[in-house]
Amino acid sequence: MPHRRSADEVHYLERHETAANAVGGRTLRDLGDCLFLYTEDEREPFGNRVGALRWPSAPAAFDARLAEILALFAVHERRPHVWTAPDHREPSDVEARLAANGFTARTGAYVMVADREPPAAVPGPEVTVERWGGGPEAPLPATLLREVAALKRRSFDGHPAGIEELAARTA
Repeated sequence: MPHRRSADEVHYLERHETAANAVGGRTLRDLGDCLFLYTEDEREPFGNRVGALRWPSAPAAFDARLAEILALFAVHERRPHVWTAPDHREPSDVEARLAANGFTARTGAYVMVADREPPAAVPGPEVTVERWGGGPEAPLPATLLREVAALKRRSFDGHPAGIEELAARTA
């Protein structure tokens, strides 16, 4: 009988595999309930994906989290790509839920890609979109960082972090 790995072992292996691919310009972000791998100059799904899923099982909460992840891919102009684990994934029926939302399995089991490119985000006339560079050479103004932090806090129902902490993370 094959050895069954514990949930902690599987999560460790998922994290290790994703971190091992966070090289050559790829960025790994831990989103708390999944890992996001992003490649700035590459649109191919392998380098732009979420994995190590620990998403909520309740249908409404799952749908809300999936909407947030789809928005994250849209912001980065990438096709949504999800890696799931054969065991200890949350929720356990994540592949069926993703399929119901337009994903199909690719390259065998446990890899799902959205069937279509995400629609372009088109803001209404009341929205102004500005791209800010920031970085060590051109730090963003503190007042702007606090405004962005306040918006994040309102958008995520009173994020537990304070405005100053969110502003520091945004910088």
